[in-house]
Amino acid sequence: MKKSFITTVLLLLLVLVSSGLSAQAEKNQTKSQRKLEKERLKHEQATKDSMQQLVYTQLLTSRYYMIGINHVMADAYQASAGRRGVENTTLSSMTNFIYVIRDSVILQVASPAYVGSNGVGGFTMKGIIQDYRFKPPKSSDKPTYISFKVKSHYGVETLMVNITIFSEGRAEVSFGSSGYNLQGNLLDPDDAKFVIGSDLREHKR
Repeated sequence: MKKSFITTVLLLLLVLVSSGLSAQAEKNQTKSQRKLEKERLKHEQATKDSMQQLVYTQLLTSRYYMIGINHVMADAYQASAGRRGVENTTLSSMTNFIYVIRDSVILQVASPAYVGSNGVGGFTMKGIIQDYRFKPPKSSDKPTYISFKVKSHYGVETLMVNITIFSEGRAEVSFGSSGYNLQGNLLDPDDAKFVIGSDLREHKR
């Protein structure tokens, strides 16, 4: 009887120890699996980012791309306060963009609240690119810098354009010393949805 009791206790202890070891092994395995899954996802994201970067590079080097503008920050003089402030406006990239086509470019800014001359609520300028400068990134996490002058097809005016494109495709644009900072994204024109307004000066030639 005593021997049977001791045997039962020993068996229970063995089961408990075995269960504990099994649980620990399962915990270690789960931790290892999570680590492997994390590494897999990280590798997939790195591969995806690398492929996207190649697409961006191809667009920029071919000089066939679009900057879809969806936000503008502008310094505006506040007469009542007697100081300079900042205005933020959200825009639609369908009607606000810079469209580079080799040696030509279309600049367009528009807003539904504005009655513009281009038929879509703003201003459209079609011109020729001059003095195009392309500065590729020094490393994968550094931005690309682009600058060029735009000479209108229908006038003598020239506009300086500066573009900074970050690794994830986000872009910042400024026009000369206008004080406007436009923000948007690098787009493939073949995949983008946009509406080009009329440059009324082309009808006055």
